[in-house]
Amino acid sequence: MEAARIAKGVVGKTDSEIEEKKLSKAFKDLPVNMAPDGLIEVDTVRQPCSMVFIGHVDAGKSTICGNLMYLNGIIDQRTIDKYK
Repeated sequence: MEAARIAKGVVGKTDSEIEEKKLSKAFKDLPVNMAPDGLIEVDTVRQPCSMVFIGHVDAGKSTICGNLMYLNGIIDQRTIDKYK
């Protein structure tokens, strides 16, 4: 493995540095819009919450998730009515 790295001229570089260089070569010509129109500022008042719903098929995982989002004000009644 080390002999192959020496042959490629990447001696002394970490794997993450090599991957970063590959990515920069792959995407160097793509323009990046740093201020898109639909950019939404992060709400610093609310704390993020990660949840995992585990259950059998048709056990109501999506229903519970939707109800929690509705109760926390993430989605409104109009959105729920749209998907009924």
